[in-house]
Amino acid sequence: MKRKIMSIFLVMVLTFAMTISPVLAQTAQERKNELEDQRDDVKEQKDEITSQKKTVMEEISDLEDEISEYESQISKLNSKITELKKSIEKNEKEITKLEAEYEEKQEAFIERMVIMYEKGQTTYLDALLSADSMVSFISSYYMINEMADADRTMMESIKQQKEKIGGKSLWSLSKYPQKPWTTPLQKP
Repeated sequence: MKRKIMSIFLVMVLTFAMTISPVLAQTAQERKNELEDQRDDVKEQKDEITSQKKTVMEEISDLEDEISEYESQISKLNSKITELKKSIEKNEKEITKLEAEYEEKQEAFIERMVIMYEKGQTTYLDALLSADSMVSFISSYYMINEMADADRTMMESIKQQKEKIGGKSLWSLSKYPQKPWTTPLQKP
């Protein structure tokens, strides 16, 4: 009986093992397939991340190139600013000098006109007709011409000086012929 029980038990264990074995084999295969699917998913994610990393690195490189270009432009603009500041200082000094010369010439001219007024209404013709001799006449004529030439030269010099002062404004430099902005009252 013991043998019979043992045989029955053995048959039952074998039957149970045979029915369970394909189920276990099937779950092992499923588990293997799941793991392979997970591995493939991880590999795809890794490839996608690698691709994104490459794209980001290219964008960073492009941005670094742009930054370098902007820094170069900034450097060029700073050197132009420095050059313009030096030019402005030079022009301001020249304008100050020209204004002083203009004032000096204008004062001399005004002084000459005041003296002429104070001396009376003597005309060039009066000076010529009051000559006692031909030598005196020629001498007076020569002096009148010299004075007229000197007055004309002085007036022309004052006019040129005024034009130079007006021409030395900041925005009339040959490099920058137009003003960068205008006020509402100015014509563009």
